[in-house]
Amino acid sequence: MTDLTGYNFTRISLQRAKLVGTVMCGCILIGAYHTESDLFSADFCDANLSEANLSGCDLRGTYLRGAIMDKTNLEDADLRDGTLLVNNDGKPSFQQHKHDPSGRELADLTGAKLNGTLLSRATIIQTDLTGASMKGAILTGADLRDSKLTDVDLRGADLANANLENVDLCGANMEGVNVKGANFKNADLASANLDGVDLTGANLERTNMMSVFMCGANMTNANLRNAIATPK
Repeated sequence: MTDLTGYNFTRISLQRAKLVGTVMCGCILIGAYHTESDLFSADFCDANLSEANLSGCDLRGTYLRGAIMDKTNLEDADLRDGTLLVNNDGKPSFQQHKHDPSGRELADLTGAKLNGTLLSRATIIQTDLTGASMKGAILTGADLRDSKLTDVDLRGADLANANLENVDLCGANMEGVNVKGANFKNADLASANLDGVDLTGANLERTNMMSVFMCGANMTNANLRNAIATPK
């Protein structure tokens, strides 16, 4: 619950640190070592976490708007929703990170390592995940609308019931991904690898599937209304 706004933590080791509710707005955390830290409901607004190691961290309820996370390691981290109950002058209340979102960029997760990350029901709207590694990530029910996932490695990930409307998945490797109930409306899957993917029940309305690799894909009962599908 400490306010550390603006501090420079470049390459510092905070392994297994207890930083619940800590405010780290604008902090420089380039190359910082945060493995297995408890960052529940922490505030990283506008912080620079480039090349930081946040593997195994508890990031539930963490605020990341405007954060720079170029090549950040979030392997096995938990980024699900979460709310912290605090004592406010003797009265219990929920902690809220209040920032003016106008003009502020969303999180930049370009090239981030998100292998095995728990992102169930997470909100990742309009986020740049170009070239990120998300092998085995759990994204069930996640909202990824309008995000950029170009060349992302999603092998073995779980996208069941995820909202991928208007998402750019060009060149993404989705081999063996679970997309049951996923919404790909208006998504761009050009040149994506859907090898072994079961598209049963997925919404592919107006989805661009030009040059998609679909060896072994199951499209039984998939909603293909107006989809552009020309497999290799």
